[in-house]
Amino acid sequence: VNAKPPQRAKHQAIDFFVNNGVNIKVISGDNIDTVLAIAQKAGVNTIQGAVDASTLTTPEALHEAIFKYNVIGRATPTQKLEFVKLLQEGKNRVAMTGDGLNDVLALKQADVSIALGEG
Repeated sequence: VNAKPPQRAKHQAIDFFVNNGVNIKVISGDNIDTVLAIAQKAGVNTIQGAVDASTLTTPEALHEAIFKYNVIGRATPTQKLEFVKLLQEGKNRVAMTGDGLNDVLALKQADVSIALGEG
C-alpha cells in the first residue's frame, strides 16, 4: 500500500526550524514561478508571494526584498551574496545551502554553509 505521508510529516523539517524562530528563505536563480511552487510544496511561508530579483535594480530594492519576501527567484550570484550580507547587517545569523557555482560567494559569506554535490 502506497499511503501518502501526512501533511505535517511532509513539512516536519521546515516546521522544526520555524517553531524555533528560524526564518526560512528560498533564494534561487531559477524561474520565479518554479521557485515559488517548490517553496510552497516544501511548506515555506509564501503569504507575501515572491519577487523576481531581475527587477531589483537598487540597493534599496534588494534590502526591501530580502526583509519582505521569503521567496526570491532569478537571483544572480552577486545578489545572493548581497542578500546574505543584508541579513547579517540586520543582526541575523545566516545558514546557506547551495548546489552550484552560482552559490559560492554567498556560501563563503554565510555564517554556516552546506554545499551539496548536486541539487
